[in-house]
Amino acid sequence: MKHFIVEIAYRIPADQLGEVVAQHRAFLQTGYDSGMLLFSGPQEPRTGGMAVARAESLEKVQAFFAQDPYHLSGLADHHFTEFNPIKLQPFIKDWVEGGKGENIGRRFMAGTQPGMYGPTRQKQGLPQPPLELPVDPSAPVFNLPDPAGMILPPVDFRQMLTNRKTHRVYTDDPLSLMEFSFLLWATQGVKEVSARPATNRTVPSAGSRHAFETYLLVNRVEGLAPGLYRYLALSHRLALVDDTPDVNARLTAACMDQKQIQNSAVTFFWTAVLARMYWRYDERGYRYLHLDAGHVCQNLYLAAEALGCGVCAIGAYDDNLLNHELGLDGEEHFMVYGGTIGRIAA
Repeated sequence: MKHFIVEIAYRIPADQLGEVVAQHRAFLQTGYDSGMLLFSGPQEPRTGGMAVARAESLEKVQAFFAQDPYHLSGLADHHFTEFNPIKLQPFIKDWVEGGKGENIGRRFMAGTQPGMYGPTRQKQGLPQPPLELPVDPSAPVFNLPDPAGMILPPVDFRQMLTNRKTHRVYTDDPLSLMEFSFLLWATQGVKEVSARPATNRTVPSAGSRHAFETYLLVNRVEGLAPGLYRYLALSHRLALVDDTPDVNARLTAACMDQKQIQNSAVTFFWTAVLARMYWRYDERGYRYLHLDAGHVCQNLYLAAEALGCGVCAIGAYDDNLLNHELGLDGEEHFMVYGGTIGRIAA
């Protein structure tokens, strides 16, 4: 595999390129899709552009850029310089060696090591993000009973761990509103808001960042209409997000048609607000988001055991489709983990 710096020199001022700019960028995207391009962008001052490309030969790179709308319109000249990348960051090693993403996991681990990023936003003195997303003023909000009122039977902790297993089949019996309140408290309940401010919750989180929002597909909970809700952890309430009749079918489809979602009493969707974690940990925060998700789901499993219910963790889903159905942008706010719960046959 050979590597090239491609210089694109405009023949006219940049502000006269017009609609060809969009055509050029769409063309470049095909180079990214094929794995030929690593990055590209305009020069400063804007007299042209630069790109880093790879191919088996100079002729292949030249043939690719011969289809550039800038070239076809006679608006730019292309110059190619071959080089040999001896030193490089670990996270681009796979691309340099000709891979097509086989080592994405390795690049993630390399790119999130300490020292791979600059000062965090916290160290830069930037204000921390809010502890909770705001509520749509038009959304109906519902109070939940105090989870302290949930009377639980005595449980042998060793036996509870022994009994814990995944359940995908549930009865048609609903959860009570008190049981639902207890499960929400067990998975994201706020015990205290410190002066920093930060929340101390029933689950651990790196640096007490608690980046998760909890969305809930409610199918069978006494006193609640079916629909999609969001848990407001700071006030222990629910906000209605979507009560359209097909919300269950859409979310089930986004989770690759796993029937336990359709048939659950409730499905929990834990979504990450990246800014909360990124503020303190930068790129390494991505690791902590996924670690934190495990703590949350394990609490759901254990709380369900105490109620005689069953849980199935959900990690298989279409990211883009599920983010869309939950109303998330997929970059700053995205789906991480989920879990279904329901009553199980004795």
